[in-house]
Amino acid sequence: MTSSSRRHGTILVMVLWGMIVLTGIILVFGRTVQVEAISSNNRVSTIQTAAILRGAEQYVLSLVENAAGDPTYVVDASSEAMAVGTNPVDGRPMGYFWIIKPDTGNPELTAFGLVDESSKINLNNASRETLMKLPKMTEDIADSIIDWRDTDENVTNQGAESSYYSNLPQGYNAKNDRFEAIEELRLVLQPRLKDARLVDEFLYGYDLNHDGVMSARETSAGGMSSAFSSATNDGRGIAPFVTVYSVEANTNTGRTDVNGDSNQLRDAMRKIFQRTRADQIVQLATTGPAPPGGRRFANVFDFCGKGTMSPQEVRQAYDKLHANQGRTATGRVNLNTAPREVLLAMPGLEEQDVDKLLSARNAETGTSLAWVYEAIGPQKAAAIGSLLTNKSYQYSADIVAMSSNGKSFKRIRIIADARRTPARIVYRKDLSDLGWPLDESIRYSLQQGGVLDTPFGSGGSAF
Repeated sequence: MTSSSRRHGTILVMVLWGMIVLTGIILVFGRTVQVEAISSNNRVSTIQTAAILRGAEQYVLSLVENAAGDPTYVVDASSEAMAVGTNPVDGRPMGYFWIIKPDTGNPELTAFGLVDESSKINLNNASRETLMKLPKMTEDIADSIIDWRDTDENVTNQGAESSYYSNLPQGYNAKNDRFEAIEELRLVLQPRLKDARLVDEFLYGYDLNHDGVMSARETSAGGMSSAFSSATNDGRGIAPFVTVYSVEANTNTGRTDVNGDSNQLRDAMRKIFQRTRADQIVQLATTGPAPPGGRRFANVFDFCGKGTMSPQEVRQAYDKLHANQGRTATGRVNLNTAPREVLLAMPGLEEQDVDKLLSARNAETGTSLAWVYEAIGPQKAAAIGSLLTNKSYQYSADIVAMSSNGKSFKRIRIIADARRTPARIVYRKDLSDLGWPLDESIRYSLQQGGVLDTPFGSGGSAF
C-alpha cells in the first residue's frame, strides 16, 4: 500500500470519527432541547395552574360577599369544571377549576360547591353533650377540648390543663383560649392517642385525601363495606363536621326583643295578630315573676311555646321577633344547610327528631326557621332555638385547579369570611400533596388534547 493510500485511509477514519462525534453532539443537543422544551411547558402549566387558582379564590370571594348571609346563593353556585381564560391560538380554555365537597346524602359521592361553615359544630362553644355525640369522641378528649379553650387552669373531669401538657417530653401549655384552626386539635389529641396515625384517623377517619368523600379505595383501605350508612358511619372522622369559624353579627333590624319592654312587645304582636289574640299570647308568655336578669325567654321558640302559639302563628311572627344578646353570636348552626351528622350531635335531639327536621326542611322553600316549631314541637324547638340560625358568613372551598393540558394541578382549601366588605380569606392550606381527588379520566382526557364540558357549554369559559 502506498503512502498516499494510507493517508487517504487515515483521513477517512478521522472523518468517520468526526461524523460520529458530531452526531453524538447533535443527539445530546437535541435531547437537551427536548428536555428543556418539556420543562418549559411544565413550568408554563404550573404558572397557568397558579393563575387559575387565584382566579378561583376571587370567584369564591365574590360569591360569599354578594350572598349577604344567604347560603343558598353560595352553595348552589356553579363549581364544576369551571373554565378559565381562552387560548387565542386554538380557542381552548387556559385551564379549569373545581370546588369539591362530599355529597350530604351519600358520602361515597363527590359533589361540587362551597361548604357552609355554619352547617358544622363549632369547637369553641360546643357543649360536652354535643362533643360526645361526634364520631369517635371519648370523654377524656371531649373534656380536654373544653379545657383547651376555656380561660382557666381548672381540670374538667377527665380533661387536661397546662400541668399535664407541660410534663410531656416536648412540653407546652394549654392554650386557654379559642381554637383558631381545626389542626390545633392535634395538640389536644396527640398526648391522648400517642400515635400520629391515630390522630389522623380521629380527624379524617379513612378519608386519605381529606376531601370528605369515601372512595372505594379508601373504604377498602379502612376495611369497611363498599356501602355504608352516613347516619352511623364514622369513617370520615370528625373533620367534616366541626369548625372554628362560624360567627355572625346579631342584626335585629325590624325585629322586637321578646325580652324587652312588655308594652313594645304587645304593640309588635298587635301588628301581627288581632288585638285580643296578641294580648292573650303576651299575657300567657309573661305570667309569673321574671327570672334573675330579667330574661324570661331563651329564644323566640321559647316565647312562642309559653304563649301557646300555634304553628301557623309562629310562621307569622317568628321573623319579626328576636331574643339575641350581644353584638355577635358564635357557633350557631344553620339548620337549612347542616347535614344529618351535625343535627344528631345537637343537644336533646334523638334520631327520630332529626328525621322529622330533615323531612320538614326538604318540604320548605324559604329560609325562615319557623317550621322547626311544628316539626319537633315547642319544647324541643325551645331547647335548641338559641343554637340555630339561617344566616351564614363563612364558607370553605376545596379548590382543585388544572392546566388545560392536564399536566399540572394544584389543590388548596380556603375559608372565606364575608362579615365585612370586601370578603377576605382567613384560612388557606395547600392539599396538593394528597393527590388528585377527582376521576383520573379528567386528567387523561386533557392530556390527550380533549376539552371538558363546563356549565357554560363545551369549552365555554366562565372568566
